[in-house]
Amino acid sequence: MNWSKFQLGKALKITIPLALIIIGGLIFFEFADGLVENELHEFDHSIISVIAQAESENMTKIGIFITNMGDAVTLTVLTILLCVYLLVNKRYALAVFVASANLLGGAINWILKASFERERPSLRVFIEQGGFSFPSGHAMGSMIMYGSLAVIIVMLVDRLAVSISFSIIIAVIIMLIGVSRVYLGVHFPSDIFAGFAAGAAWLTMCFSCYLFYQTRKN
Repeated sequence: MNWSKFQLGKALKITIPLALIIIGGLIFFEFADGLVENELHEFDHSIISVIAQAESENMTKIGIFITNMGDAVTLTVLTILLCVYLLVNKRYALAVFVASANLLGGAINWILKASFERERPSLRVFIEQGGFSFPSGHAMGSMIMYGSLAVIIVMLVDRLAVSISFSIIIAVIIMLIGVSRVYLGVHFPSDIFAGFAAGAAWLTMCFSCYLFYQTRKN
């Protein structure tokens, strides 16, 4: 069977998001199962021991600055600003995508934390942080917010080099936020990986709904 470019494009719009949702979901549930079965200790502490070697006063200051880029206040402000920008430019469907992905993503993270009730690490704690630990809200929230920002940039910027450059920068920011949480002692590495996986799956699901809406609309 010879597929046309239209058929191939349509198939990729379905299979790639579906694959990302499945992969993200599987990774999350793998860590969730490891948490329930109490099998994450060796994994977590092997990574913590590596990150702890970078401990210094300056590194702690940098870690606090980076981690603040993924806190609830920062992500909420960025979500509002991005939605306002999209509304002003009459990109209403994209604004709904960004708002729903981030607001509902925060609610989902709260539900997941309440479901697993994992206590935070008690050693090497550099900042005070309440609530439960699994999955990381900073990791999940930054994946959704900065990930949706990357999606918007790729969709609205015509120059491929600019889109790729911004996407790489955003990916690095997301990764550093996750590392900062482990460095500061408020999360286990498995919390971070699970948060990234859940955030990626949810973001992809929301964007797939946006694509479906646009397809039906056109």
